[in-house]
Amino acid sequence: MIQFQTSLGGSFHRVLFSPRPGTSRGTREICRQLVYGYMCPFCHNPILFAFLTPEKVSLRRYEESLVVNASREIRRVIPGENSANETAYQIDWIPIPGRTMGLQRVRMKNHVLAEEHLGKKDAARQAGTRCCPYVAVFASRRDLLIKDTLVMGGFSPREMASYNLPGWDEFSQMILADPRQSFQEGIGPTPLVMVRVDWIDGQQGVPHWRRVLLPFKKPKPAESAEAADTDASEGQGGSADAPSDMDEFVGEPDADPDSELDEQDEESDDEFADEEPDDETGEEYDEQDS
Repeated sequence: MIQFQTSLGGSFHRVLFSPRPGTSRGTREICRQLVYGYMCPFCHNPILFAFLTPEKVSLRRYEESLVVNASREIRRVIPGENSANETAYQIDWIPIPGRTMGLQRVRMKNHVLAEEHLGKKDAARQAGTRCCPYVAVFASRRDLLIKDTLVMGGFSPREMASYNLPGWDEFSQMILADPRQSFQEGIGPTPLVMVRVDWIDGQQGVPHWRRVLLPFKKPKPAESAEAADTDASEGQGGSADAPSDMDEFVGEPDADPDSELDEQDEESDDEFADEEPDDETGEEYDEQDS
């Protein structure tokens, strides 16, 4: 069995692995420091947790995952005599550099969606056994959890870019107001967002989130430009005859530069035209030539 335990002061958490009765003879009990952990309130399975451990812990002799239907009736146990699966979990063990310790992350298949499955039509029908009629998404940051929840419902990231996403308080009210979605608190920085499987399969989240997020939709660029032009015209009083700020810097129109040059040329020609030719100088040159 896998159980989460918390100290009296609430400052320390641990996960306890107890050997499965009757099938794990000789297996010792293991206790590790828990980093975060969540249990499903519907199927009562530990569905997502992480803990510190010096070596990878195999869940084969500890796990006893219940598979239930919509009425919470137990259909089978994994692993068990009627189950073809050795485990209902996906396990990742990450060594911590510089320490003889690692982080082991455990995620229940088909219950907490992995990032690569978000937004796909068959996201809730991954390989493995569905443990209950609910599916969940998790993120360590609230802003990422908001985005992942929208994507889980079928909202594409490209369409999401046209919205100013709500803050955590507003988003929380949206989840609480919808009977198909809920929060599941646990030991961790953020809660799980849980939704019904049939809501995910039908991608009913697309029209739902479009309607809910309508007040957060960004204005189109064309609308913004028109609004800016309208504001500018209103600021000028809307009159074409209204003087602009630049009018005081504009003087009389400059004279035509070509006409000025023509006048200067005429004055120059008149000046030389009034002069009489030098007859003496002309006679002197004539005598030299003769």
